[in-house]
Amino acid sequence: MKKMIPLLKSTNLYDDAIRRYQELLQLKQVKENAITKAPPGKIHISHNKNHEQFYLRENRDEKTGEYISKSNSSKLKSYLQKSYDEKALKLINQEIAVLELFLRKSNCFAESSTLNQSNHFDENSTKNPLNHPIENRTQSQANHINKGKKPINLIHPVVRIQQIYSSYPEEAKKYINPIDMSDEDYVKHWLNIPYDGKGILDYVPYYETDRKERVRSKSELNIANALAVKGIPYKYECPLLLKNGFTIYPDFTVLNVKERRVKYWEHRGMMDDKDYAKNAVSRIKTYVNNGYYLGIDLIITEETSSSPLGTDEIDAVINKYF
Repeated sequence: MKKMIPLLKSTNLYDDAIRRYQELLQLKQVKENAITKAPPGKIHISHNKNHEQFYLRENRDEKTGEYISKSNSSKLKSYLQKSYDEKALKLINQEIAVLELFLRKSNCFAESSTLNQSNHFDENSTKNPLNHPIENRTQSQANHINKGKKPINLIHPVVRIQQIYSSYPEEAKKYINPIDMSDEDYVKHWLNIPYDGKGILDYVPYYETDRKERVRSKSELNIANALAVKGIPYKYECPLLLKNGFTIYPDFTVLNVKERRVKYWEHRGMMDDKDYAKNAVSRIKTYVNNGYYLGIDLIITEETSSSPLGTDEIDAVINKYF
């Protein structure tokens, strides 16, 4: 009997589009409400040598405006957030219109759906992104791809939203709560969150990493340096608060940038010691009881005095999880 081979692979394209569309509609409402409640006026950022100054302008004709001191953080936050929200809302509306076009043409909407009740999209209106002069030019360029011309430089809608936050100077970013940010901004934000580690006293033996951090063993030194070389963000002995209010200090809290989540890396360096091994097993149970599971949230490496952890093993773990 001839084996049937499916001609089309399964796809989550439509599910993802519907989910994204619904999320954008909710976000649109939130941002519209926030902008409505925001105080009148626009904020102007003046770049002065190595720092920025902020001015409030009540109308477009103003060339200077009212200076806002950085000590007035609440006022700066309200106006900078408003500035960000207005820019984000434009891109949100654009993406909603494109998704409505896609979902309508794909027959994903029922007759009584939100699409037919909304005013976001009209195939014959100028709100249709395909009727916009800029989009028409882009569409025209895209049509040339099949004619052997150079492909256009496409920018993902998610990246466009991320670029809004990236466009603000560092002094302004701390006042803005973005809906999304680039990997670079996310890493910088994550690393800048302060924490109090366990610390190693001067009289206790330690190793110093390439970043001048103190760690407790040669293997931890190799793990830290390997992560740093590969550009993977991590924190050494960053506190983790458990359900019972007790705090533990994982050896490494490592950020998986693609997934935007952390994984805890515990290295168990004395597994040939009976008491040490017993405590190590108890430690894993603690993680599991708090919802952190091996291979998902938790990474374990081990060694004994006769079988040390090799750098090739460290690289293999990093390549697997990050």
